[in-house]
Amino acid sequence: MAGGMILMAVYTGFFPVELAMIFHGFTQLLANGQRVVLWRKHLFWKILGAYFIGSLVSVLIFRAYSFVPDKALIYLALGLFPFLSLLKKGIQHLDIRKNWVSALCGIVVTGAQLVSGASGPLLDIFYIRSSLSRHEIIANKALTQTLGHGLKLFYYVSVVLSLGEEVKLMELSKLLILFPFMAVASFLGTLAGTFILKRIDENQFRLASQIVILSIGVFFLYRSWVNWNF
Repeated sequence: MAGGMILMAVYTGFFPVELAMIFHGFTQLLANGQRVVLWRKHLFWKILGAYFIGSLVSVLIFRAYSFVPDKALIYLALGLFPFLSLLKKGIQHLDIRKNWVSALCGIVVTGAQLVSGASGPLLDIFYIRSSLSRHEIIANKALTQTLGHGLKLFYYVSVVLSLGEEVKLMELSKLLILFPFMAVASFLGTLAGTFILKRIDENQFRLASQIVILSIGVFFLYRSWVNWNF
């Protein structure tokens, strides 16, 4: 939980935004894809169609403007997302298993991914009122996040290519050697998370998730304030 947010903090500390998004998309695509395989018996595949339509709408809108956020905006979004889960009104009917909710989730969450890289806490809102178990939540979040990060990876690669940013393309080509190491680290992290998940109950899972995610949100709000150009 919230691993994607932590990863964005690391990548944006070393790379320009476009490259950070590309590396993040690749790593998260692998990590979530592995979770899909590991927890495949808990998947609800019917949510994917509506989610994909919503995701595609977001990508097309962003692509029309070749939008690239600055780091302060990324940190602000990552800092605010965790606190959205505290809202009680208006989310009673946001059950991811409903087609219209799945499509809305695709639009909102994919848009958030393109702005901030990670959108796990925002995605959680669409699961709060569902009756899914922790295994089903992990599996189906991984399913939609695999699609979302794949689209994010495609989006930022296409933006860099279309803008002809040769310096960033050269930097990306030099750093491709890191991809195999990212794949191994992603695999090991997924195995570790699976080990922990099997040893905690539902209440521990939900409480720990909320505490960790809100703490990370405070950290990102501070980083946004530090990076903002007043």
